Amino acid sequence: GERIGVCTICGNISEAVPAPASSEGLSYREYNGGIYISGIGNCEDVKIIIPEQINGLPVIGIDSSAFKNNTKITAIIMPSTVTYIGNSAFAGCTSIEELALPTATSCVDRYYASIVPYFKQSSYNTNDDVPMSLKKIVILSGTSVPYRSFYNLSQITDIVLSDTITSIGEEAFYGCKIENLVLPPRI
Repeated sequence: GERIGVCTICGNISEAVPAPASSEGLSYREYNGGIYISGIGNCEDVKIIIPEQINGLPVIGIDSSAFKNNTKITAIIMPSTVTYIGNSAFAGCTSIEELALPTATSCVDRYYASIVPYFKQSSYNTNDDVPMSLKKIVILSGTSVPYRSFYNLSQITDIVLSDTITSIGEEAFYGCKIENLVLPPRI
C-alpha cells in the first residue's frame, strides 16, 4: 500500500510513498483487542519498522523494556496506531540514531513530558540515559509537540515534523543542537 509520509532520509513530505516493509519476527502479545510489541524476537533488522497490524489486530503499544540493551538497533519507526510506549522500552539501545514516533504526544506520560522514560536505565529519569547516538527525531502525525518533549537532548540534530503539526509547546526542543529542521507549512 501507499501512504502519505515524511521521507526519513531527506525529510521531504510526500503525497504518496510506498509503505516500507515491516520488520518480521518481533515478539508480541495480544491484549485488549490490540497487539503490544514485547521484544526483538527473532527479527534481525537493525532498522526496526513496527507493523501497523499483526494477525489482523492493530499494533497499539511497545512494552516496557521491549528492546532493552539491544545495541544493534539503529532506528525504530512506529506506525500511527501505537498509542503506548512503556518505560525503558529502548533503554541501553546505544546505537539508535533515529526514532520515528507516531505523534509527539506519544512522548508524554502523566509524570514526565519527554522521551527520556523510554530510555531510562534506573528508577530515575535522566537525560544521560538517552544515547548520544540518537540524532534524528521524526514526528509522523498529530497536531502538536508538547512542552519540553525533547528538552535538553543536545545530541538531537535533525527534527522532521509532519505537516499535521500546528503548534509547538514551550521549550519543546530547548537545548537540542538542531542542524536540520523540517517544519510544516502552518508553523
